Amino acid sequence: MFCIQCFFFNTKILYLFLTYQGCLNLTQSINPCLRLEFQCKDLITCINLDWLCDGEADCPGGDDEHLTNCKNKTCREDQFQCDNLSCIAGQLICNGVADCADRSDERNCDLHKQTVCNATTHFDCGGGQCIPLAKVCDKQKDCPDGEDEPANKCDINECSIDNGGCMHKCIDQPIGYRCECETGYKLINNRTCIDVNECAEDPGACSQICINEIGGFKCECMEGYMRDPRNHTHCKATEGHASLLLARRHDIRKIALDHMEMTSIVNNTKSATALDFVFRTGMIFWSDVSTQSIYKAPIDEGNEKTVVLKASSVTSDGLAVDWIYNHIYFTDTHKGTIELTNFDGNMGKVLIEDELDIPRSIALDPIEGWMYWSDWGASPRIERAGMDGTHRTTIVNYDVKWPNGITLDMVRKRIYWVDGKLNIISSANYDGSQRRQILYSTEYLRHPFSITTFEDYIYWTDWDKQTVFKANKFTGQNVEAITAMHM
Repeated sequence: MFCIQCFFFNTKILYLFLTYQGCLNLTQSINPCLRLEFQCKDLITCINLDWLCDGEADCPGGDDEHLTNCKNKTCREDQFQCDNLSCIAGQLICNGVADCADRSDERNCDLHKQTVCNATTHFDCGGGQCIPLAKVCDKQKDCPDGEDEPANKCDINECSIDNGGCMHKCIDQPIGYRCECETGYKLINNRTCIDVNECAEDPGACSQICINEIGGFKCECMEGYMRDPRNHTHCKATEGHASLLLARRHDIRKIALDHMEMTSIVNNTKSATALDFVFRTGMIFWSDVSTQSIYKAPIDEGNEKTVVLKASSVTSDGLAVDWIYNHIYFTDTHKGTIELTNFDGNMGKVLIEDELDIPRSIALDPIEGWMYWSDWGASPRIERAGMDGTHRTTIVNYDVKWPNGITLDMVRKRIYWVDGKLNIISSANYDGSQRRQILYSTEYLRHPFSITTFEDYIYWTDWDKQTVFKANKFTGQNVEAITAMHM
């Protein structure tokens, strides 16, 4: 739901929350869902009523798409109805993957795309037909209309006169010529070379600090990190061993990322949902939506937990700690508020209570003084405000449906979020500018729930796969599972 690196930039603890179907044994009847929500059969997960029978399984067990709930259901205008009457997102039509069980979304598709010839190896005859350069000007017509054998244009070296007008390199070809640039430059107007600003054009050119130079760039690292000797564009933490904290409803576990060892930290939780960690004191804080409480426990001792906010007082899907002033910030789904309390729970304040629908995840940057939260109600969005609740503004309000988890990259000053409805991971600057889609996948992002980031990677949980995944945080590439499927 939320994940944050704590204690400036040196912390090596990450936080994720993983939900599992069938893991909850309720001792009392608690309906966590609001009036305009559908309660899944796991008795914990709530989804928007508009998502009921929309062709996508949003409940952990897929019961929102069962026939008993979907009698006489028709697809929305933005959807495609398969021949078996099921619905899929309209954007999935003819994408090369059979998203309908009967493959009807991949029928009658025009899969022929316009061919683009590689100018360095082939000649373009027109109409998308390419021939090898070796066949050009060989006195045999290989193009349909003989475009490869033009009169008085073969075997003329245009580069011999004033370098063909090229600023850098002139490459003679059987017919005509082309200009190329030195490394670190790009071609404009087919002749002129200008410097490439790798820092602006490639967000992942450097892990952290990127400095553009004429014809190149250099990378530097923040305090607490050093350049990787194997790749000087990457920054590695200088101390400690990175670990990831994982709430699995019935317990909280720690995963050592350098050798993937998993150990139990807190046992016998009812429905642990959101958690955070204070590096300085070694204390874990988490919410439990079953007991409607917030707890704390020492990470090294385990099991001995203390109630911070007493039972049946808070239903929190999002929690974050301010390690500077020792405050806990949390969202309350039922009250529709964002509140804070101190580490002992004997002081509290409501920070945001107006125009909140279903607040979920929350993340803090105590150094910059900002808090961020997601809302997946009738108007899904991501907002931010000062940590005292002032200067509230919406930073993401389009192309967002179910912003389950958010996290902050405090080095790059960017926010990352997972959307459980759109199957995407996205990021943006703290103010919502320079938004980018990092990864879209119906395989690895079937139902993403929480997310965190460390060094060059993002980590997220998926309640359908019941797995923790990782990928490059700039490109979304190199996806891999770091825990076994269905732990």
